[in-house]
Amino acid sequence: MKILHIYDEYDQVLPGEGSGPYIVYKLAKEMARADHDVTVLERQWEGTDRWSQRDDITFHRVKLYFCSDDSRNESSRPRNLIQTPTGVAKFLLDRSEMALKIFAHLRQNEYDAIFVYSPFVANILVTLSSSVRNKTVYRDLIGEVDVRLGLTPKSDRPLAFRYILPDLYLIKRAGKTILQNDRLRADVEEHEKVKPENVTAIPYGVDTDTFTPEIPHRSVRERYDLSANQVVLYSSPLIPRKGFDHLVRAADILVNEKGNDDILFVIKSRFYEDEYLTELREMRRDYGLTNNLKLIINDIPFEDLKSMYVASDVYVQPSLQDPCPTSLLEPMSCGQPLVGSDIGGISQMIEDGVNGYLVKPGDERTLASAIDKILSDPGLRQSMGQKSREIAVERFDWNKIATRHLQVCHQITSNQ
Repeated sequence: MKILHIYDEYDQVLPGEGSGPYIVYKLAKEMARADHDVTVLERQWEGTDRWSQRDDITFHRVKLYFCSDDSRNESSRPRNLIQTPTGVAKFLLDRSEMALKIFAHLRQNEYDAIFVYSPFVANILVTLSSSVRNKTVYRDLIGEVDVRLGLTPKSDRPLAFRYILPDLYLIKRAGKTILQNDRLRADVEEHEKVKPENVTAIPYGVDTDTFTPEIPHRSVRERYDLSANQVVLYSSPLIPRKGFDHLVRAADILVNEKGNDDILFVIKSRFYEDEYLTELREMRRDYGLTNNLKLIINDIPFEDLKSMYVASDVYVQPSLQDPCPTSLLEPMSCGQPLVGSDIGGISQMIEDGVNGYLVKPGDERTLASAIDKILSDPGLRQSMGQKSREIAVERFDWNKIATRHLQVCHQITSNQ
């Protein structure tokens, strides 16, 4: 099959550029390995060629003129552009220009299936052409699913999502939609009246050959001063829906109330906003956790991150909303016991009492208790870690996940 992946977000499709580009890249790579003709279409970034090849993937890049071609330019990211009327105009012009150039490409090139990952450009394409619409597979990468899919009351949504829901518009028109977990699929089918046969649920995957329990980790403990006997790791963006503040309060319970001073909580985050980083530092100071809560902010080498997963004793994902966190899949594949909120995709990654514990979101005492159970029982920690590795290999290996996406492609082509 000839398969096109359209990525119009403000990141280059490469490993290490964030979870969205990573997911697009891994899907494209696995499909190319399965002997399909795979193209990724993205904007042309500064210093990149219009055409290139990597891992049997063809990259085609379109030159755009309304926003910066520097992927590190934060001012051109949608969340920053939409803060001002001028920024909104630039965003609309940028995405419209990209949609029209992609449409011209599609008129000259035939594909069997077209994967899209965000709604603005894709909505223009499916509105312009019924043939494009029938070949389109919307692979959702949404974080704030309740807001963007209209699953919360209008009054609780930001103004931009009270009357227009671009993701839902696309779901109702695309040939197929792939959502991140079964709970989300059921909610969309129930509340938004979409056709069940057009929507399926497939989680993201993990590279189980890269993230393994055998990764050397002694040196990373020394390099990052992870000298405590027990290390609890969190590696996610510092944004409210990830629940980092609840983890700090759980740390307060274990360290200050329970008197377990030999635990080191490590919060590692590449993506953050200044106000939340300031809040986190103030919480660490106010709770007297300076010696028990370590902050690792910004990038660290990829090899160090892998080693850090193995060096930790338990990985924690205390999110309030998280449809399918890739940050949980990686330590799972490294054979770590997990503690996470009983929501969304987390509940499909953690089997309660098997490879970790599920807790009610926002319940800091239950969160602290679950962490303590694992840390205080080495045998339990080992058995849960082994089950994590087994679940990662059996259910979430990228090869298996890509095969499920290809099955959706076959459904698309059989309907044409």
